[in-house]
Amino acid sequence: DSRIRVITQKNGGLSAALFRNGLPTARPAERGSAMKRLLLLTCALLLALNVGCRSGASVQNLQALAPPTTVAGTKLTQQDMRKAIINACAFRGWQTKDVSPELIEAKLVVRNKHTVVVDIPYSASGYAIKYKDSINMEYKTKSDGSMVIHPNYNKWVNTLQSDINAQLAKAGN
Repeated sequence: DSRIRVITQKNGGLSAALFRNGLPTARPAERGSAMKRLLLLTCALLLALNVGCRSGASVQNLQALAPPTTVAGTKLTQQDMRKAIINACAFRGWQTKDVSPELIEAKLVVRNKHTVVVDIPYSASGYAIKYKDSINMEYKTKSDGSMVIHPNYNKWVNTLQSDINAQLAKAGN
């Protein structure tokens, strides 16, 4: 049972408090706001832990990708392949550098904070996209030899692959 006891006399009136088993307890309105504060604090803590504990994804190296058939059905040349790769990279903001006649290095800088570098070896019959380096992408080699990286790396590389394939499909026109 809750009992009301007179505690003090304030400004000519009486101040009362709830007591349970002889101990002071929070008023119902105070109890609800305390629960809300506790719930908000718990949610904020869980959110902070979730952001800090993002797990890495396996590095995707896209190997020996055959070019799609062109719209005109023509056979692609090595020069067609190079041009499609360069155009797709430029479309998404990747900077390219010719390393050799069959190798392009592509670099993506995101918000001046994250950097990804890939090698794109190519020929008339296909291309590959291989991880080379990164900055601020949580790259690690695990004890079993597998490589993990921030999940956005795989999104960016898969988008680049789609863009290269789109360029190749219209290359024969």
